[in-house]
Amino acid sequence: ALLFGCAHTPIAPGADVASTVQMEVVEMGMLPTNRLSTLNVWFLKGSCAALKETQLCLADTVATNKVVVLSHGAMGSARGLSWLGEKLAAAGYVVLGINHFEESSIYGKESQDPRATSVIWQRPQDISALLDKLIAKSIFQKPVDYSNVIAIGHSSGGQTAAMLAGATFDLQQLADYCASSEQSKGDVSCGYGGNAASAPSSFKKQFSAPQTDARVKVIVLLDPALGSAAQVASLRKINIPALVVGAENNDFLPWKQHGLRYARAIPNAKINGLKGQEGHFVFISACSHQTKVMGVSLCEDRAGVDRKAVQGAVFESVIAFMRAQG
Repeated sequence: ALLFGCAHTPIAPGADVASTVQMEVVEMGMLPTNRLSTLNVWFLKGSCAALKETQLCLADTVATNKVVVLSHGAMGSARGLSWLGEKLAAAGYVVLGINHFEESSIYGKESQDPRATSVIWQRPQDISALLDKLIAKSIFQKPVDYSNVIAIGHSSGGQTAAMLAGATFDLQQLADYCASSEQSKGDVSCGYGGNAASAPSSFKKQFSAPQTDARVKVIVLLDPALGSAAQVASLRKINIPALVVGAENNDFLPWKQHGLRYARAIPNAKINGLKGQEGHFVFISACSHQTKVMGVSLCEDRAGVDRKAVQGAVFESVIAFMRAQG
């Protein structure tokens, strides 16, 4: 039996296959964490004379000495970061979009469970297990270095990337923060942690356990969540390059308590604060549905915000930062 399967996206007629950005859905099956894993993979498609049925063909210009891992926000999906995956692939990177099980709809709506958003350790553990599996059985026609990872995440995905770099979190600290109307004013994310104070000690212990993976060499946090619960001592020990991008006039996660808290504590972190009316969901791909999360629209931006233009500018800052790391 195959360890994975691919759902191929057709190439437009007349397209230059040597430089076409391709997105493939790759089934990685059950991980050792006992959770399913399905990837959205973006890459520049090459032309391979001999290619196994289960392999993807990378263009000669693609960098194979590193990979980008994208981690979506709570109850989101890798497709929500397709704007970034496509741009990074066009720049020559192999991009692996994680679909976190029990959150992403790619596994079917019946598998989704909002309670999974609080089991924060599952996300980094799944990424580590997935990297192990990819090393054992690559999905490409030539070797890719899965020990040199650039982890990029939005919201809970940013928190996940930080965990892979060494960040740890305190559930009681989160409960105390959300219980203070003064500290947590305007913080919609406290709606997720209503039972934090009453969680059993075993859950609190797992919540705060380190999930570091030394294969992660660079992190980019896009409006990262859970900053209010981050243990500053752990952030100060992060010794890899970090970029924190966030909406300073946030409509969901107050910048000061989340993104800025990460940025100030991580040594030498670069900061890109968006100073207009950009909101938390400006970092997901443009959409037109009416979905709201805690009363905040996923698709409708505040007046004067051009999501496509914002994402273009964010990409330029992200790619410049990544290239500066070599």
